[in-house]
Amino acid sequence: MPDINPNLPLREWTVLSLRPLGQHAVAHSTSELRGAKFLACSSIKLEALNNLAELINALACDHIIVTSPAAVRFASQAPAFTYSPESQWFALGEGSASALKKIGVDKVFVPDNGSQSENLLAMKQLQNVHGLHIGLIAAPGGRGLIEATLLKRGAILHVAHTYQRKAIPIAPDELEALNQIGSPFAVLCSSHEVFKSFWRQLDSALQETMKHGLWVVSSNRLQTILQQSGISNTTISPSPQPDAMLAHLEHVQTQQVR
Repeated sequence: MPDINPNLPLREWTVLSLRPLGQHAVAHSTSELRGAKFLACSSIKLEALNNLAELINALACDHIIVTSPAAVRFASQAPAFTYSPESQWFALGEGSASALKKIGVDKVFVPDNGSQSENLLAMKQLQNVHGLHIGLIAAPGGRGLIEATLLKRGAILHVAHTYQRKAIPIAPDELEALNQIGSPFAVLCSSHEVFKSFWRQLDSALQETMKHGLWVVSSNRLQTILQQSGISNTTISPSPQPDAMLAHLEHVQTQQVR
């Protein structure tokens, strides 16, 4: 890392990014721009699923929901991927909407007040959906709230799982870096699946060390899961995107200094 500008907001901090393998680039570049030392740790990886028939059915719907940028990426890489300009696309957050726009889907509906399943399901376009065919492009696992709620509302749901999350061992050099981490440090965590796969691989001493960090999380639900594991020093970012989480960290630490 180059010499740190003494005016950079996170110059005293170490930022630990908990994301799937190969998904740390934005967190890395944004951390360094803010002056922070950066560490990456991956305890899961993303793998494509070959569910072409399901994807074709989902893409044929008038309403199509995508739950993550990864869902968009893996769907768009499938040979069956195509879309109609007549379809209405819904994204769980700005990251997914941005991924859709990069592949040419210009009109995307995004919740105004958050990026959780509840925010999406509160959108007026998804209230009166009885008999409507809705495509859901996602990964297996998770809460299942979107699927259950839309079925309860009478929608005909076509689910396409385009990728899966697979647990992997934390790399030895990453574990070594975790054991040497110094204060102050912040942990960026936007997925309960990532957290659980990460946490179960740490010994009790390293878990205690991690509890001293400031955990920047993306939802009240994830905050509760961390608290159940003994992590009390948490703050909720308005968005799960790494740049937004780092902006939130900067805001929080600025308020603490004051």
